[in-house]
Amino acid sequence: MYRATPNLSRLFNEPELQKSCMTFIIKGSELKEKPTLSDVLEILCSLQQGTTLRTVSDRFSNSARPNFDIRRLVVFAQIHGLIKCLKRYPVYLRNPPRHNGFNTRVDPVLGIRRLFTGKHCADEICCLARIDLPTLEQIIEEDPNVAIIWR
Repeated sequence: MYRATPNLSRLFNEPELQKSCMTFIIKGSELKEKPTLSDVLEILCSLQQGTTLRTVSDRFSNSARPNFDIRRLVVFAQIHGLIKCLKRYPVYLRNPPRHNGFNTRVDPVLGIRRLFTGKHCADEICCLARIDLPTLEQIIEEDPNVAIIWR
């Protein structure tokens, strides 16, 4: 997920940034019709908190607009601080049950829960635990003691 930052207003007011943005998003494509600034701003403004990039892409891919790559626009906007990526930070609300010493098998999910401190985003946890994102999402979804912080 992404959200607009206060810096997005720079795109309204700075002609040089507008020109740079247009050049970046159409680079490498053979467009008959160049995008307008209003097309670009409409897409960036639709990246509100709670809206995924996939949702925005699907919404605009069905129309005649945009005639440019939305992913390149997102990259440009992030580089220039116009939008910010929101990440998920799982937090375990209760202390995980302690190993009782009688069972030598340690649940691998328990080891992952110790990373649910709010200090590691979901992507970091996947790398540290060597699991894929759908597996982590399933672990989080099935455990009522896990809350998600978006920041």
